[in-house]
Amino acid sequence: MSGSQAAKRLFKARRAAAEPAFQGTGPTDARSTGHPSNDETAGQLRHRLTTPQRKAQTMKRPGRTVLLFTLAITCVCCSRSESRRVPPIMNGNPAIDHLDPASGWAGEAYPITVTIYGSHFTESDNTVTFGALEIADRPSSTGGTQIAFSVPKMLPSSGEVPPMVLQPGEYEVRVTNANGTSEPAVFTLTRPGVL
Repeated sequence: MSGSQAAKRLFKARRAAAEPAFQGTGPTDARSTGHPSNDETAGQLRHRLTTPQRKAQTMKRPGRTVLLFTLAITCVCCSRSESRRVPPIMNGNPAIDHLDPASGWAGEAYPITVTIYGSHFTESDNTVTFGALEIADRPSSTGGTQIAFSVPKMLPSSGEVPPMVLQPGEYEVRVTNANGTSEPAVFTLTRPGVL
């Protein structure tokens, strides 16, 4: 063997001994792991990342996506809740609960003021019907739950018939307004001295 060949073999042996025993630290492995090598900058790594790798990095930070999704669900639920909400019923036929008092003496000498307790009375323009007589334009009080009126004691004249005193007996009382007409309650006129 010549001297030049021996020198080449010695050089190759020294070079082989100087190479790292583990070959997984080069630039090729950096490409597969996504971590930059010593010779690679962060900008170069970002540009060579594949599309799936970029999506994976984006999905690692779901805070904004979750927040937007939650807001969307909340808006939909609120919209449905508003559409299902039924407005309160403000009107309805007037209803009479009771009369106070519910009876009294007949005759002009014994005036009687009656309070009608009930609901759905309008603030004004309530008409109280007492038997065949009407008492118009009665206001209500206490939030449309009370109407006060004076019990009529005389029937007005009709033609040649003079006014007449209302006789003892039972008389139906109704309330009529813009909401409708109530069911009747009964007021009883009695003879003076009879409770």
